[in-house]
Amino acid sequence: MALVEIEKLTSHYGRIPALRGVDMRIEERQLSVLVGANGAGKTTLMRTISGVRPASGGDIRFEGASIRRLSAAKRVRLGIAQVPEGRQMFPALTVEDNLVMGGYTRTSAEIREGIDRAFALFPILKTKRRELAGTLSGGQQQMLAIARALMSKPRLLLLDEPSMGLAPLLVAEIFRSVQKLQAEGVTIFLVEQNAHAALKIADRAYVMETGRTVLEGTGPELLANDRVRQAYLGI
Repeated sequence: MALVEIEKLTSHYGRIPALRGVDMRIEERQLSVLVGANGAGKTTLMRTISGVRPASGGDIRFEGASIRRLSAAKRVRLGIAQVPEGRQMFPALTVEDNLVMGGYTRTSAEIREGIDRAFALFPILKTKRRELAGTLSGGQQQMLAIARALMSKPRLLLLDEPSMGLAPLLVAEIFRSVQKLQAEGVTIFLVEQNAHAALKIADRAYVMETGRTVLEGTGPELLANDRVRQAYLGI
């Protein structure tokens, strides 16, 4: 069953089109991946799904109901959470306070439960819980960004470039965490420039060029696609 259906979606920056009629389905409990070059519209699509950017046309349906005109806050309450590109921590707050901020729609008991879950998923955060988020390494900040998004107990987790700027060992750790979350039942939509690593774990994958999805298939299918191999895998 499709948790999210995107139909002829458009979005503009002024008069400049960033999304040009995107069609996509994000199936429940699956890991869907979007790859493409810089400027292709990947982040714009993710921000339009989360409600941070307005759509100028088309529709986004969540569990069959249109959410195109809902605010980002209402989408969080529906079960959509985004981990933005660049992590966007609250650097002057502690690790634990960053997590509490992520649970602003939840009860005190749910926040406590969410923090325990975050520390189980990323044990290093427990040891750093009293430290300021701005003092963490890049990899630790990425873990915190994911953990903060999980505090809202999302049904759809939007991950924008989680491997950006990280060493290969940390990238592998982040991707293992993503797979673990999927195994726990979280539906994940991943935008990623590290196409090879992303496609290896994808159930469904899309390629975006100039605001349009131009290819789709399973992760293995796109890994074997000559066009993808030449353009995104350097093969």
